[in-house]
Amino acid sequence: RTLCWTIGFLSVIGIFLLPVFVH
Repeated sequence: RTLCWTIGFLSVIGIFLLPVFVH
């Protein structure tokens, strides 16, 4: 499903953006 792919994509984006917000 596209929803599953979208959730996985957003998860990766969040992991990469997490240090930006923490910083």
